[in-house]
Amino acid sequence: MRAFVSLFVVFYLLMVWLRSATGHQQDEIFPFFAWSLFSLTPAWERTENAVLLHAMDGEPTEGTRYLIPSDDISDAKVLRRAVDACGRDEAVCDAAVEAWLFPIVRRLTDGGSVEFGIVKARVDLRRAQREIRRLADGTAKKADFFRPEREVGRWTVAR
Repeated sequence: MRAFVSLFVVFYLLMVWLRSATGHQQDEIFPFFAWSLFSLTPAWERTENAVLLHAMDGEPTEGTRYLIPSDDISDAKVLRRAVDACGRDEAVCDAAVEAWLFPIVRRLTDGGSVEFGIVKARVDLRRAQREIRRLADGTAKKADFFRPEREVGRWTVAR
């Protein structure tokens, strides 16, 4: 047993020397020096894109009403494409929103004129974790955990 422990210590010290002798820039040589293998914790806050309804037929909506996220996952995919287009080139942003989001906004609302905006919303995942039962049984929606942070843009869809 003493020989095994001695051999292990020699091998370990050899690995320490080998790291510095080879000019290894990292602090870790997996699996010998893996200090941060499980040290990265997930971010408890994340940013989500959402479509926020501001007014219908010139009347401001009461409270906060999200059109996206909705029950249709394809709506979220279209929103992501539109936000990506707006982030790449402001000149094509209005055209992308008009082509991709206007039809969704018209489908989700029954108003004549609809004013909406794309917002970046902060989501606290700890709060969502505490209320996971409500999310699972459908008494809470994903948007219940959104805190609008900044507006990407605002548009009006007229019928």
